[in-house]
Amino acid sequence: MPYVENTLRLKLNEVVFLMSAEKIRTDDLSNLLFDFCKEYVGPSYNNYKNFIGELRQCAAEIERRQLTSKKFFIYKISPEMAKKAIERVIKFMAESEIKADGDLNYILFKFCKYHTGGRRKFVKMLKNCALRIETELLAPYEDFKIVANGDV
Repeated sequence: MPYVENTLRLKLNEVVFLMSAEKIRTDDLSNLLFDFCKEYVGPSYNNYKNFIGELRQCAAEIERRQLTSKKFFIYKISPEMAKKAIERVIKFMAESEIKADGDLNYILFKFCKYHTGGRRKFVKMLKNCALRIETELLAPYEDFKIVANGDV
């Protein structure tokens, strides 16, 4: 996990606390991350790969540390409520100018540690989300660029 200075942690902790207050579940977090990437990460090969890399590195760090959650919550909210909660968190992340480099890793790691019930499920979600971004955002972007500029 990259080092995040204490002065920056206050802003990042606000995102973690909002995710907890909005009762974001691990299952919902995949959609949150995908939608945030789709809406707020500029479409480019490097930007998508950087975002994907942060998700995979966070998963690797959680596995490396054998991270165990401190709390266990089971939220039961309707799909409509979950969608609105995701939208509120995404908007707050955008307003807070959350970047993939370090910010995202810190938020996900801390959320997993204190606000989810299972490391393995969280790691699997991060890896699946990274794969989804590759197939639904990165690959179509690359195909568009091949058509526009010709193949190698």
